[in-house]
Amino acid sequence: MGSMNTTKSNPREVEVTRPETVTWYIEHQSDPFVAKLINTHCRREDERKDVLCSDGVRRRLFVCSPALLEKLKKLERQTESLRYGLFKQIGIKGKIENEK
Repeated sequence: MGSMNTTKSNPREVEVTRPETVTWYIEHQSDPFVAKLINTHCRREDERKDVLCSDGVRRRLFVCSPALLEKLKKLERQTESLRYGLFKQIGIKGKIENEK
């Protein structure tokens, strides 16, 4: 839920701010199993080519659904051999930052 702040000009006016949208991205990093998961869970329009991330590296990323995030977390508990990058963007114009 958004937060409420009074405006400086009129303390009775309330300004409602909406929570920022979080977008998750995944990069398969040449892992065939993760690439298969991406092909199963992501649509072609989820692909983002040549994305500039906050570390200055351009990557090929896919928008990651909540279902795929949960599946990856579950699989990581079972195996440590998955190779993928996980990135997060807060807001529409926010930086895309490495989360893994």
